[in-house]
Amino acid sequence: MPIDTYECREFLPPDTTAFLILSYDGSPEDLPQSIMRMTSTKTSGGYRVDARLFFQVPQKSGATVEVPVESKTLDKALSALYQAMGGSPT
Repeated sequence: MPIDTYECREFLPPDTTAFLILSYDGSPEDLPQSIMRMTSTKTSGGYRVDARLFFQVPQKSGATVEVPVESKTLDKALSALYQAMGGSPT
């Protein structure tokens, strides 16, 4: 089954950027970003949509670290959005 992926990326405020660079051996030449990634997969009953929110921190070594963002407020907001569109959260 085909999977579609959608992303929204944004740079962070200076204090959050500095915190992530210092905490995760980041590179000041390639700044961290906040990423919301949604994937949709067609199923027999419609579509399954998965959402991930994380900070992507490029490191001095050239690798990147994905720092997950845990938020009950965000979980509630996404659940409400899915339900308003006729879905059901799992």
